[in-house]
Amino acid sequence: MLDNTTGGYNVALGVESLANNTTASNNTAVGYQAGNSLTTGSNNTLLGYDADASSATVSNEITLGNASVTDVRIPGVEFYIDGGNVGIGTSSPTTALDISTSGGGKFQVTDWGGSSQIGVDTASKALRINATDSLRLYTGTAGSQAERMRIDSSGQVLVNATTTSSATNHVVLQGTFGTVKINHQNTAAGSWYTNFTYNNTQIGKIAQSGTTGVSYVTSSDYRLKNNVTPMSGSIDRLKQLKPSKWSWVQDGSHGEGFLAHEAQAVVPEAVTGTKDAMMTEEYEVTPAVMDGETVVTEAVMGTREVPDYQGIDQSKLVPLLTATLQEAITKIEDLETRITQLENN
Repeated sequence: MLDNTTGGYNVALGVESLANNTTASNNTAVGYQAGNSLTTGSNNTLLGYDADASSATVSNEITLGNASVTDVRIPGVEFYIDGGNVGIGTSSPTTALDISTSGGGKFQVTDWGGSSQIGVDTASKALRINATDSLRLYTGTAGSQAERMRIDSSGQVLVNATTTSSATNHVVLQGTFGTVKINHQNTAAGSWYTNFTYNNTQIGKIAQSGTTGVSYVTSSDYRLKNNVTPMSGSIDRLKQLKPSKWSWVQDGSHGEGFLAHEAQAVVPEAVTGTKDAMMTEEYEVTPAVMDGETVVTEAVMGTREVPDYQGIDQSKLVPLLTATLQEAITKIEDLETRITQLENN
């Protein structure tokens, strides 16, 4: 420290260490020419032969070794920097960050309360993200993020939504216009877009029909059925159906078809749900208060009773319509035969 004038609380060990320091303070330099270029920079630590600062005026910097050093090793804690790669638990890191342990876990990040963790479990080959409430994904700019997706504490997946109307909805996709697009480039007819299974056995699918349409397919193979007999009494059953027309409550548009509970009495397999049924719906009473990406106050949730509407699969009316038509044709043909006989007598 030959040129030191007003600098104080500096420590220099080694020939020409901190040799050009003039007014800087609180520097520690150990090694030949360590910190040799520093003049006014303060609060620096420089260790090793020719371990120098990045500039003459830099402050608050730690330098280990000189520019020729490419590896940093702390064997006791298995921390290594090798050629620009950082290794924890490995002395030969092959990527920018290489973490390896002999146990089941590779790394874990835990918040101060221990209620949320992010970790990689090599034993089960799984990425584990644990949260007591929900896992949430946000997008946006700094200070203006919006939630786009969450997995809640019930295991339900919500995209562009924060609540679901029913605990039985496991995936909720919500959008202003189109919500889901499924695309493939296979030209073969029968290639499926969505496959529905029960206990890993296919029960239906939405499949490609040529290159211009789709087919909505449900199971109908004879090998899945027992006690197959012809339908009878179809005309009498058909007469019990009550085709109606109406205006929809939502927008006043015109509709034609059947009231679900009335059709259920005639063709129960075509209708789902129960007349006048209700269900418990979870909803957001007040939204979460956010400070940038941090949740300041969690959203307040509540429950309420709402209608559990019935639905109808009108394709399941086709067998009754077909059987009715066949019975009617039989009657017509029988009448035609009798008329012919009468005309010939």
